[in-house]
Amino acid sequence: MMRQREQVVESTMTAGVSVIRSAKQRKEFTFTPEKTELKVAAYCRVSKDIEEQESSMATQMSAYERLISQHPEWTLVGIYADKGKSGTNTKKRTEYMRMVDDAKAGKIDLILVKSVSRFSRNTVDLLEAIRDLRQHGVGVYFEKENIDTSTLSSELLLTVFAAFAQEESFSISENMRRGMRQRFKLGIPKVSQVYGYDNLERGVLSVNEENGNVVKRIFEMYINGTSTKEIADILNREGVKPPIKSSEMWYPTSVKCILQNEKYAGDSLMQKYYTSNHLEHDSTPNKELMVEQYYKEGTHEALVDRDVYEDANRIIMMRDCKRGACQYPYYGKLICPHCGKPMVKVNTGRGKIPSCWICGGEDKGELYEERTDCPIYWVKEPYLSEAIIKAIKALDDERDDVRWVKEQIEKKPTVEFGYLKKLVEYITFDGWNTLKVKWLWGEESRVPYVVKRATDYPDPSVIKGVSGQRTMDQVMESNETTKQIIRETRIIQDTNHRFSCPPFVVSGNQKEG
Repeated sequence: MMRQREQVVESTMTAGVSVIRSAKQRKEFTFTPEKTELKVAAYCRVSKDIEEQESSMATQMSAYERLISQHPEWTLVGIYADKGKSGTNTKKRTEYMRMVDDAKAGKIDLILVKSVSRFSRNTVDLLEAIRDLRQHGVGVYFEKENIDTSTLSSELLLTVFAAFAQEESFSISENMRRGMRQRFKLGIPKVSQVYGYDNLERGVLSVNEENGNVVKRIFEMYINGTSTKEIADILNREGVKPPIKSSEMWYPTSVKCILQNEKYAGDSLMQKYYTSNHLEHDSTPNKELMVEQYYKEGTHEALVDRDVYEDANRIIMMRDCKRGACQYPYYGKLICPHCGKPMVKVNTGRGKIPSCWICGGEDKGELYEERTDCPIYWVKEPYLSEAIIKAIKALDDERDDVRWVKEQIEKKPTVEFGYLKKLVEYITFDGWNTLKVKWLWGEESRVPYVVKRATDYPDPSVIKGVSGQRTMDQVMESNETTKQIIRETRIIQDTNHRFSCPPFVVSGNQKEG
């Protein structure tokens, strides 16, 4: 039985459905375009793709149903709905963009929207869209605000309501951001999906055995000297699925991301990224610490030992030529025979072997201006590696680490950081023509440091009987240019990383990285 304050009409959208509404309706929509019959579309949006907001979407759609039922001359083109999309940016709203394209193509005469905030929370985007649609003869009606864009005063009202919607969005974003940062301060990380782990319902990371073994293998290969490109090629040949579902291949960058992810050591670094503009929602890397970061150890089960993780990241830094000259693999192990400080690698840009190791001097602040009082000298890396390999091969095989390193050198005759860490305490020189190696178990080895030319010796003045047509004076004179480059080499202390990484080394022919 219908009450006096109610009236019932048949739904124009679904057969057999009656619409019950109050008999005292507010002022009806009075859109009066030139056309008597209109092609009408409706747009609705919810900002979160969760079950609680499904009712909001249904509410918006029922509002359109009521309006359309009042106008039999309207033809419903369709309902465009974006779920889980923010209103501050239109670029990621696919249904919104499709609706605008259809309107410009002449498929739509009128667009119905529940409110200004559902259409856009960005004042500039809203006004630009309304003006663009108006030029194509398309009107927009906002039910909650009762605004018809075909009227002269609509833009003024829209500007006011859009500004309120934009500020409301900013307030919500700030409250959410403040709440998230408070959680970070308490050491509560935001758990997301990580390759090698399963993300349980309660936000707890649990090791995925299959993918976890891939992660362990990546760390092992990298520490033992395999480059990120070589690792990616190996995984692709074996058909291992990459961490990114949308990608079909492993790339060096994806391997490096795994190596640098602290999650695999069981830790959590919070606020790696931040949103600099709430309207664009662009996630910006927090490398310059524009906002505080928070680090907590032991937040979940680790996939690799902490030492393994730190060694891998130390190698990444040592190989990072953007920070200066590459310091791999001898930094921290090769020490100056004069002052006992770590030697550093520079690139002179001269000859067939431009890379050499020189004295880094003592730490005298951020900039090592007067690095050392030691004589200017250099050690060419190929001869250094040759001597190290010779020293390792001369060791007894009674130790497992020695046996393993020898096996790796037989496969690939190179010196890697991982080999040095397993065997060597430090490396230095004894008389420049003899390399001295102090092993971790206390023994020392001395092997000849053999070069091909007098110019390749650390100090040619102490070498006698070197074959060649040039005299020692000519050799010393030809080295002056290289010595000048080494004198001008800048060594800058690197204090921006958590690991004990090498300093910046900027040679005369390099830009500061």
